[in-house]
Amino acid sequence: MSGNQKSTLAKNTNYHLNISIKKEACPLSLAPMSSTTATLVMGDAIAVVLMKLRDFKDENFAKDVLKKYKNDELKKEAFKIYAKNASINEILKYDYEIDKEIIKAHLKDENVKLLLQKAKLLPSEEIEIAKEIHQSLDPDKEFEIIKPLKWASAYLAFKYEHIQKAKEIIEENELKFFKYFLKLKEAGVKADIDEYIDSRI
Repeated sequence: MSGNQKSTLAKNTNYHLNISIKKEACPLSLAPMSSTTATLVMGDAIAVVLMKLRDFKDENFAKDVLKKYKNDELKKEAFKIYAKNASINEILKYDYEIDKEIIKAHLKDENVKLLLQKAKLLPSEEIEIAKEIHQSLDPDKEFEIIKPLKWASAYLAFKYEHIQKAKEIIEENELKFFKYFLKLKEAGVKADIDEYIDSRI
């Protein structure tokens, strides 16, 4: 790839891409402006074509970053991308944070509970996960999966009107946020847990 078809490089290569320009953009004709831009554009075009031919995706790049780079912040970001499509066993090999987006990407995996055990989620994120799981499986199976998340477990208990179960979870884990709603349900008041949460946040 060069701007001179008669150059030594062009003559001694199997394939030559001509990226010659008519004139440099520099008003003094000193700085290589147009020629460097042409080089960048052609280089990017080749890269894009090769990525499509090899079906190279963001998770492939992320995996390479995790293996080859030393910058920990960069590796953390790469892990978030990689973990959305990697198997749970592969994810657990790394000691990076499991966030809600990673969990949501694996909710249909029978081993998602292993991710939930490792995750450190905000109460609102736990409830969001519970909403995703609600009525997707047999209730007992849902409770088994969500068990590591206390806020999510309490929410799910209320959704299924398991008041005694909700009470046990709330008292065992001192979830004061739900105590008033629990009193309402025990008093026979028809109240909706989602409306209650929305009114308190």
